[in-house]
Amino acid sequence: MPKKFIVTATVTTDMYAVVKVPDDWTAEDVEAYYHMNGASGEFLEDPFGNSWTWGSVEEDDGGCAFTDTPTAFLTDEDKVN
Repeated sequence: MPKKFIVTATVTTDMYAVVKVPDDWTAEDVEAYYHMNGASGEFLEDPFGNSWTWGSVEEDDGGCAFTDTPTAFLTDEDKVN
C-alpha cells in the first residue's frame, strides 16, 4: 500500500490598487488608512505575483484530519532525485 503524507504550504498573492487622495496626503497617510480600514474591493490581484512558503511534510499516521481532501498521486517518475 502506498504511503500518505500531509504537505502544508502558504501562498501569498501580491495585489495592487491605484488610489487618488487629497494633495496633503503622504504615502504614510495612505498606508495608515489601509492599516486602519482595510480595503473595500479596490485591490486587483497580480496574476504573476504569487510566492510560496513551504511548511512541512509529515507522514500520515492514520489520524489525518483531511480525510475528505482530494489526494494527489505521485509516482516514481515524479521523483526529483
